[in-house]
Amino acid sequence: MKNLWFLIVMLFALSGCKKSSTNSERDIEESNLEERFAMTMNSLSASDLRELKALAKGGNVKVQYNLGYMYDHGEGSVTENKNEAAKWYRMAADQDVAFAQYALAVLYDKGEGVPENKKEAMKWFLLAAEQGVAEAQYHYGFNCMLGLGVNIRGKDAELEGAKWLRRASNQGHKEAQRTIDAFEL
Repeated sequence: MKNLWFLIVMLFALSGCKKSSTNSERDIEESNLEERFAMTMNSLSASDLRELKALAKGGNVKVQYNLGYMYDHGEGSVTENKNEAAKWYRMAADQDVAFAQYALAVLYDKGEGVPENKKEAMKWFLLAAEQGVAEAQYHYGFNCMLGLGVNIRGKDAELEGAKWLRRASNQGHKEAQRTIDAFEL
């Protein structure tokens, strides 16, 4: 039980660490928090996991997302289970959690834990892209360029794709920049 409360505190701390006076102090502080969080995640008891699930079912979006991540990657005391990952990501994604929207899009794109569905993937990529997730902007833009999962074609698809690839590139996404260069956009 003590580990569970520490884990919950860490979930909130990692999502919004207080800023230290310098970047290096903040980096060290965040690194220490992440290390302690990882150690706690790996020692979750079945009872702790049940309590986390109850919090997630109660609407805690941070716990929903983190449960999705744990199941997606087999982290903590859970075995990788893409179906469970999709379930928890969906709960958070439906509440506008950008990284959950992106993670859910990836599952739909690959057909992991959910049926493969390019249109559904593109819907979630776009929602995450609109919230500034560079990786989602890249995937949405790239798939537009190829006409995958979208209802637009030709020049319109190219313009839409280029717009999102540029947004990702402006955030430092290297693959987006390579794609822009390759398509000569």
